[in-house]
Amino acid sequence: MSELERDIRDQPLARPVDIGDVRGQQALEVYTRMAIDETGAAASAGYYGMAWVQLDRGRDNDALRALTTYQSRFPKGDEGEAVRWMELRIRCLRKVDDACRRAAHTYIEHDGGDGPRGRIASRVTAAH
Repeated sequence: MSELERDIRDQPLARPVDIGDVRGQQALEVYTRMAIDETGAAASAGYYGMAWVQLDRGRDNDALRALTTYQSRFPKGDEGEAVRWMELRIRCLRKVDDACRRAAHTYIEHDGGDGPRGRIASRVTAAH
């Protein structure tokens, strides 16, 4: 594992909204119902929760789909920074390629390049 990969992994992901002691498929179902049945902040929290559960289950492509939907429906949602970081994490831990660098540029554009995550995103943009 490269130093860049280690640094990306070391940045914790924000936890989704608390839904009690529910895990796995049941948690996914709760977050999905939130995303579909609710509006505003509750719906955006549902999409982030869906992505978080899918990532936790090793279903990166499903997580990315939830993140993409979140970003199109809630471009200024409360979880925006966490969504952008999760996308960068998924894409860049797969491979540092154009998709990874686009995620890093998007992170910097919206969240800046100064904090720990911003500095990592800046390193990603320069990685070959």
